[in-house]
Amino acid sequence: MAGGLLLLSSVVASNLILAFNYGDFLSERMLLIIYAVIDLVLALIFIEFYRTHSKLLSHKWAAFLACVQIAMAGVNLAGFAWPAFAMGTRHVIMLNILMIIAFFACIAGFTPKNRREAVDILRAKLAYIRNDFLSRSIQRGLKTMTTGRSSGNAMDAHVGKKLRDLRISAGLNQTDVAELLGISQSQVNRFETGKGRASAAYLHALSIYYKVEMSYFFDGAEIGQEGHLPAAPKRG
Repeated sequence: MAGGLLLLSSVVASNLILAFNYGDFLSERMLLIIYAVIDLVLALIFIEFYRTHSKLLSHKWAAFLACVQIAMAGVNLAGFAWPAFAMGTRHVIMLNILMIIAFFACIAGFTPKNRREAVDILRAKLAYIRNDFLSRSIQRGLKTMTTGRSSGNAMDAHVGKKLRDLRISAGLNQTDVAELLGISQSQVNRFETGKGRASAAYLHALSIYYKVEMSYFFDGAEIGQEGHLPAAPKRG
């Protein structure tokens, strides 16, 4: 998703530059340099994405996109060096082909790689959607009599407890899990305490690492219920 948004923003930026180039303030050659710089900046961003990949989640798509952006920068620089090439159709065709390849690479990067991954992610998303839908339905239809304050969704707390139990049984601390997923230790803590929701992709990666089925995280969960902290005692 992030890769697609970056590519889309680069297209928007390029078109805005072209649209606001009143009176040909910027020459064609200068525009090619600007476009090449945008491509190289995107390449550096994608390289950073790839460098920060975790042990469980690979970002090979980002490395491929970096290569595509470098190729696009090369095409624009070639147009700067040889104006005849920039004015011809080959320049535009090559850029369009590279852009299409880049968008397909983004799609491939976020597409499940095998049947198990597709099924696991679908199951997790459906469980979350069903839980959220029922939670909202219950909240609209019933008035709670408790004076306690909400502590978040019971499903997230349930999944968080399962994550904590697996981590402890594997002899890992939160920092170890954070390194496996490529996220911060505080984010892992939010997952385990139910204050944050672990994405379907994270659950799938951890299910493979811990050698459990995806259903393990949702077994025994009370679908559609909200968690509450106990009410504070009244001062007499």
